[in-house]
Amino acid sequence: MGRAEGSEVIPFKTVCLALPERVDRSREHFKAMGVDASFFIGINAQKVGLETKNPYEVDGGKGCGFNMGPKHVGIYIGHRMLWSALLLFPDERFLILEGDAQFGADWSARTQKALVDVPPDWDALFIGSCCAENRPKTYVRGEIWEVKWPMCGHAYMVTRAGLQKLITLTDAQPCYAPMDIHLTFHCFPKMRIYTMLPRAVAQFDTGIEP
Repeated sequence: MGRAEGSEVIPFKTVCLALPERVDRSREHFKAMGVDASFFIGINAQKVGLETKNPYEVDGGKGCGFNMGPKHVGIYIGHRMLWSALLLFPDERFLILEGDAQFGADWSARTQKALVDVPPDWDALFIGSCCAENRPKTYVRGEIWEVKWPMCGHAYMVTRAGLQKLITLTDAQPCYAPMDIHLTFHCFPKMRIYTMLPRAVAQFDTGIEP
């Protein structure tokens, strides 16, 4: 964890949602980059046989021609389970990672600076995101932007109040879309969401644009 203004460190708890087969690689990378993360083992929905019968619909109920497969159902359930679990801890801020999170060398100092610059009413702060370049955005301060809305869930910070909002807003809807799409439709418009640009955390083995 880096340092904020002066010598004060703004604390946060780091937890990585991962499947067992990804833990070793993630742990090795995190250790090398100074990331002190605990691991929350998710569900392999393919092995368990989980899927949803809810059709993926957008634009007022128009179907997209498919239902989510087990991979995205597993990610959805994993994040939802993790939000509830984190509320068992006394911490006020959390960094949630996925197993493919790839940290830049300066992530810690940049994240601490972002925590100083982000408005005090923030619910979530994406230090890793994708597909933000061409989205509507408003500059805030430092490297903080209000992007509508950041995609991907490989590296985002959330407050305790933000966790409670995510749970309430998510549970008000059926599980029918990948988690990041669900968030943009049903949660983020009712929350205070900010994004660090350029991102401090990318993803291994993905060609998705920042």
